[in-house]
Amino acid sequence: MLDSEVSELGILGNYFLINSALGVIVSELGIRYSTCESPSQVPTHASVVLISFDAIDDLLSDMDVILSRSDSPPRLILFPRFNDIPVNLPKLPKEVAAVVHPKMGHAEIKSIIILVMEGHKIVPFGSPNNPLSKNTLENTEITQEVLTRRQREILQEVAKGQTNKEIARSLKISTNTVEAHVSCIIRKLNVQNRTQAALALNDPVLSASVPVRTERETQRQQA
Repeated sequence: MLDSEVSELGILGNYFLINSALGVIVSELGIRYSTCESPSQVPTHASVVLISFDAIDDLLSDMDVILSRSDSPPRLILFPRFNDIPVNLPKLPKEVAAVVHPKMGHAEIKSIIILVMEGHKIVPFGSPNNPLSKNTLENTEITQEVLTRRQREILQEVAKGQTNKEIARSLKISTNTVEAHVSCIIRKLNVQNRTQAALALNDPVLSASVPVRTERETQRQQA
C-alpha cells in the first residue's frame, strides 16, 4: 500500500480478463478503483487511468473524452492487447505516463503503477527512444535520460550492499517505493537482478556518467 493518501484510479477496457487482472494488482496496492466500460464512466477525480485497447483509433477517442472531462487530467497507463499494435509515441498526449508491454509480469506492472502514481513517467518497452532495447550492456551509459536522479541514488545504495529497508530508511521513502525503483532500474539496464545492476554502476566506463551525491546533498536529503 502506498504511503501517501490513497487516490482513486480508473480501469477502462472491454476485456473482462484484463480488467480483472488489473483490478487484482490495484487491490494489492490498497488503491480504490472503478472499472469502466466507457470513457464517460471514468471518475473525473481519478488521478491515474489504466486503459487496455486493441485499436489506436479507439484509444485516441477514449483519451480525448477522459482528458476533456477534468480540469486536472489524470495520468494514463496504456495496455495494448497485442505487441504488434503500433503506438506512435510522439503523437500521444503528454498525460501518457507509461505503455505496458502485453507480456509484462504482475510484479513489474505493480511497480509501474506505483511509480506513475508518484508522478514518474516510464520509457515504454521497445520504444525507439529507449537506449536499452538491446540485450546487452555494451556501450550503455547510465545517464539522466536512462535513470532518474532518485533511481541513481537508490542504485548507489544497492551497490553499497544496502537492503531495500535500509535504503528506504536512509532516503526517507517507503520500502514499496524502493522496490518499485529497483525493479525499474533492473528493467532499464536490461540486467537480471540487483547484483548485476550494482556491477554496472561499478564498471569504470559506466560509473563515469553517474553523478554522485555531494555531502551537502546527502545532508539536505537527511534533513
